[in-house]
Amino acid sequence: MFSGKSHRLLAIALASTALALPAAMQSAQAAVSSTRIDVYAAYSKADAFRRIQPGMKAEQVAALIGSPDRKMRFDGTRTTSWDYSFRDTWGYDAEFSVIFGDDGIVSSTVTTRLDD
Repeated sequence: MFSGKSHRLLAIALASTALALPAAMQSAQAAVSSTRIDVYAAYSKADAFRRIQPGMKAEQVAALIGSPDRKMRFDGTRTTSWDYSFRDTWGYDAEFSVIFGDDGIVSSTVTTRLDD
């Protein structure tokens, strides 16, 4: 059914596919591994944010989640917001805000997804 030339071409095609397959699998595995790291980081950060509770001192917040990406003062309410940018567990860009009263004590927290 196949000529000798057809058999050689088929063998070459199969061999090249067999050689390319491990590289493709390794690339796919790296992509999955990277996604796992991203998801783990998002869960880890979300878990740390959940630990922030009203009544905590600014020093305690900084010890748990570090320095904010931005601070914003609200004179009308006599509060200051510490804002942290992050990617949430669903892969959306988001911002976690810790609201402090003038006494340096957490009064509330807010998480907001950012627009695309």
